[in-house]
Amino acid sequence: MWGLDSDIPKGCFGPKAEYVWKLHDAGFKVPESIFIPMGVRIDDNLVVAVLEVFKENHTSLVVRSSSVHEDGVNQSVAGLFRSVLNVPVEHDALMQAMNECRNHIPIHNDLQGQEIGLVVQEMITPRVSGLMFTEDPTDQNSGLSLEWVDGHLESLVQGEVEGKRIRIERKDCLSGKLDYIPFSELQVMISAITELESITGGPADIEWAISGEDCYILQI
Repeated sequence: MWGLDSDIPKGCFGPKAEYVWKLHDAGFKVPESIFIPMGVRIDDNLVVAVLEVFKENHTSLVVRSSSVHEDGVNQSVAGLFRSVLNVPVEHDALMQAMNECRNHIPIHNDLQGQEIGLVVQEMITPRVSGLMFTEDPTDQNSGLSLEWVDGHLESLVQGEVEGKRIRIERKDCLSGKLDYIPFSELQVMISAITELESITGGPADIEWAISGEDCYILQI
């Protein structure tokens, strides 16, 4: 397994994991993360090693799948893969979540039999969180779209609640004229849309969360 400060090998984890590492390398705030390559067997030794990283300072984790086919520029299958939230920092719970993500192969003609990498992250407990699209998926000419809810964004992602939404002119993002954004903690992320899009190779779909005075990018 590899951590955020490791020089991770390309092509072993899938883009979701690689994007988190690139975000950290570029100076963005991301949750503490461990990356597990595709094909690595999930066993007691691996689970114990992951727990050693998180047990001192964290009480719950997130486990996410990461595949070479997920969220590609030319093929969007976002949502077909798996995230397990609020996993206790405990052996059996973590092993179950890791196996659940590894074994959750979506029903898709091009995805059968693929290998799944994993990302294990600290669970952020936010006061507010949401989604940012650097190009509004409903109107490509309207600029950036920002949505948010109080607490964790899972209720927004699952469509259980309707979040608040604003659109931000791209020229305002690039010029830093962002006095009207709802949370000052978002300014650095919103101003960096060009850098974020360079990481993904195109328009970026970003999950973010504000905890304390920090804005975390959860995944992209």
